[in-house]
Amino acid sequence: MANRKPRLENLKPFTGKGDPRNGRKPKGVEHSSTRLLRILKVLVKMKNPANGKLEKFSVLEQMDLKVIARVLKTGDVAAYKELIDRLEGRVPQPVAATMAITATDNPFEKFTDDQLAQIIEAGKSQIIPGSTQGNDQA
Repeated sequence: MANRKPRLENLKPFTGKGDPRNGRKPKGVEHSSTRLLRILKVLVKMKNPANGKLEKFSVLEQMDLKVIARVLKTGDVAAYKELIDRLEGRVPQPVAATMAITATDNPFEKFTDDQLAQIIEAGKSQIIPGSTQGNDQA
């Protein structure tokens, strides 16, 4: 097979729709959360399970009523916990962490105080005047 070089003259720039650099949906297309909220707000007549009367409930309210009915009918603990979490908020979960720190890898332990002082003095002569190297002061 012949070694073919890519030719820039064969490339065509993106125009308008389908441009991957755009990253947005076309105008007029609703976001999925907008559609879902509209559906959940639709009112439908149904019998109120508490008093037996015909009332209007949103789809979201109907879903809540189904969960409540399941809790009352079956004693579903997970459904009850979900209801309570929605009403009162979730109980914060404690997080425990332990960490052990050891100072056995200190390379300066083998030096005397006099030797450390000599190392510090020798290091001072290595600092370039006007630089911020070694100065941790803000």
